Amino acid sequence: MHDLRFTLRNLARSPGFAAAAILTLAVAIGANTAMFSILYAVVLQPLPFRESERLVRVWETDRHNDSEREAASAPDFEDWKSQQRVFANVAGTTNRMLNLTERNEEAERISASAVSHDYFAMLGVAPIAGRAFVAADDKQGAAPVAILSDALWQRRFGRRDVIGKRITLDGVTHEVVGVMPRGASLSREPSEVWTPLALALAQFRDARGVHNVYVIGRLKDGVGVTRAQSEMTVIAERLAKQYPNDNVGRGAFVEPLIDSMVRDARPRLFLLGGAVLAVLLIACINVAGLMLARADSRNRELAIRASLGASRGRIVRQLLTEAAAIATIGGVVGVVLAWWGTKTIVALAPSLPRAETIGVNLPVLGFALLVSFVAAILFGVVPAIRTSAVKPASALAGTRGVLRATRTAGRGVLVIIEVAMAVVLVTGAGLLLKSFSKLMAVDVGLSTENVVT
Repeated sequence: MHDLRFTLRNLARSPGFAAAAILTLAVAIGANTAMFSILYAVVLQPLPFRESERLVRVWETDRHNDSEREAASAPDFEDWKSQQRVFANVAGTTNRMLNLTERNEEAERISASAVSHDYFAMLGVAPIAGRAFVAADDKQGAAPVAILSDALWQRRFGRRDVIGKRITLDGVTHEVVGVMPRGASLSREPSEVWTPLALALAQFRDARGVHNVYVIGRLKDGVGVTRAQSEMTVIAERLAKQYPNDNVGRGAFVEPLIDSMVRDARPRLFLLGGAVLAVLLIACINVAGLMLARADSRNRELAIRASLGASRGRIVRQLLTEAAAIATIGGVVGVVLAWWGTKTIVALAPSLPRAETIGVNLPVLGFALLVSFVAAILFGVVPAIRTSAVKPASALAGTRGVLRATRTAGRGVLVIIEVAMAVVLVTGAGLLLKSFSKLMAVDVGLSTENVVT
């Protein structure tokens, strides 16, 4: 506590140094924390479903156009479901946009999914109000029913009791039977309402050439992706012989559900994570240089401390306390910047998978604490050790020039490393901007001016 009180007084006497060091770290820690919050939510965090590691996506492949990931046709989905022996459950879903209309209310276009009746049971998601679909809902001729998302329930109905209420979707009256919690959607753009699959596919029941059903499966105990892939390949080959007009050249591809959701985003996010980590290293080098420069003005102070009996370890402890204080304050400010940064990134990139789960939570705060601790070590240890090696006789005798030259050489090395890393980042950013500029200039073959949806 004595070291901490002295540190705070010392920083208050040097507001310029304190502000420069704290803001430099705050920006770097904020960028890393914001990036980690996105990485954690999108890539690292398990899916919010029961035993999510057993959930897989089953795609239909087409060797005619070298496609590995296509939706299945409704008849193929039914055949897969009846012939497979490796899944405990198989569910289908298709995504679409619907017009929600109510009397005396503004019409609204919303993201919707049509799902088979066992979809929510397979995921292990229970409704927060009402019920999930049952088998009777998912049959031709059944009365149209709908399930709302928690977001739509809050935004449109103010969390009032909606069970049994009737809403109109694309001109068809549906009875609301349930409300699902946040995170129940698998689509890129989170679904706001769900309807039974059989009703949505009424005109496609026998159309093997129409591929609009996305298939989800839950592996049985002891069954892996490899075994599931082998069985689905056999079934696809059987269907190709049975229906040569539509299924020749078509196969099946099984992959973990999490991989199918974050496949495109994962490498980009790790690339950005590496970039902001480099920013953190640059910031630490920058602050280390500031602390080494500031140490020149403290030679006499530290020499007097040593002359009065302070051990080198005692001086190192004091200097590390200063580094820890700077890192802690920078970390707190960085978390505030990270909170704002994540909101901004999600707003600018709404197509990020699992975007609704991105936020500053306990794991993210723990990461910010860890980053602050590591930053304190990175920029604090070397200056503390070098500065603590003061020779009282030389320092008090006024031979600061030799010491200053020695430390200046060390700071020169830090500057070289810092500039080298910055050049790499700026070059990469320039290449990305150049690529983006070229993509924006590509002639797509038609005019999109004044064309709206």
